[in-house]
Amino acid sequence: MIVNPTLVVQVQRVVFTLLLAATFAVLVSAAASTLFRSTAAATTASYSVLLSVCVGPLVIWLGRGAPFGQQAVETVLTCSPVAAALNAADFPGFTSYTLLPGNWWLIGFASLALFGLVTVRTWQLCRPE
Repeated sequence: MIVNPTLVVQVQRVVFTLLLAATFAVLVSAAASTLFRSTAAATTASYSVLLSVCVGPLVIWLGRGAPFGQQAVETVLTCSPVAAALNAADFPGFTSYTLLPGNWWLIGFASLALFGLVTVRTWQLCRPE
């Protein structure tokens, strides 16, 4: 940013996207740990969800043009915080998609729902029987 001040907005968008992704990842793991009794099950569930949300859409992106059209790939990539960060950074292969602010809204609402789930489950688990 110091060398090229025109990148300030781009860097801010990437950092915001990554902070939102980190918040989502923490809330997914916290929600999984309130739903499962064993640590191994909670870890497996949270990793499965994070892999399917963050990396899964990139598999669809690999098939762009051949079996999947532009609109289908863009719709699936909107769900992935990793793809959104790459789009915000103008990474080659992701510049032709419009993933922001749709991804921010989707991940933001999912994070709020997960926070609500964690709050309710924590209250249920902590009340006396």
